[in-house]
Amino acid sequence: MNQLTSLRSILDYRLEPGPPKTIRDIYFDTADGLLRKRETNVRIREIGDAFFISTKWGAKRTLKGATLRKEVEVPWSERALRGLIKNLKLELGRGSLWPQFSEAAPIESMEAIGLHIIQDRETKREVRNIWPGLKPTLVLAELAIDRVTYRIGNHKASIFEVEVEEKAKKSSPVVRDVTKALLQAFQPALQKWSQGKLLTGLAIQRLLETEPVDNLLDHDRVRPEAFNRIDQTARSWRKSWSRRLVRTLISRN
Repeated sequence: MNQLTSLRSILDYRLEPGPPKTIRDIYFDTADGLLRKRETNVRIREIGDAFFISTKWGAKRTLKGATLRKEVEVPWSERALRGLIKNLKLELGRGSLWPQFSEAAPIESMEAIGLHIIQDRETKREVRNIWPGLKPTLVLAELAIDRVTYRIGNHKASIFEVEVEEKAKKSSPVVRDVTKALLQAFQPALQKWSQGKLLTGLAIQRLLETEPVDNLLDHDRVRPEAFNRIDQTARSWRKSWSRRLVRTLISRN
């Protein structure tokens, strides 16, 4: 992991450190799993003192095998909450929306309208902006080095993940080439991983419900040998949870 975070160039690209981030993501669904049946994700994101609410839906698979989804993310507000209720046609039952909204407590507000937490995770992210070596005028892509910690009942389960994401038009070849170079440089510590963070966490949760904890976790760290079972569990009931990202996962280090 230290070798990866200290990397400042790869191929003909510069890797320039950006400010680190701590991100908390909380996903919600109805008690009967209505949102998942609609292939819709609803999330509250906390970064510093700011809250955001996002909705993802309409997954489509491209000819190249990537999954594209529509996503809307806006700052947390009563207007945003009203829009969520209207767009998702949520049944509120009795009571008015006004006393249910809290600017400082979005999680409680979401629970007040009948939604339940299905995942709570924290991501500590180190960012590397990927610049062209000869003409450093445009950020082509972003390399995110994440320590992701899932809070599941009384347990914490941590993994390390690396994401390469497009930031400029027509930069998909950069994402492809940088990902390939990282895999070649850091295997076997770095392995390609096709599951998104949400589905990975749900699969870990499923396994924690069916296996001894020690089979899956070494203290709070997911054991390297458990990733095959996590992948199999995710594949057995995945629908369309992936974003348009090339994902890899650090499983040994």
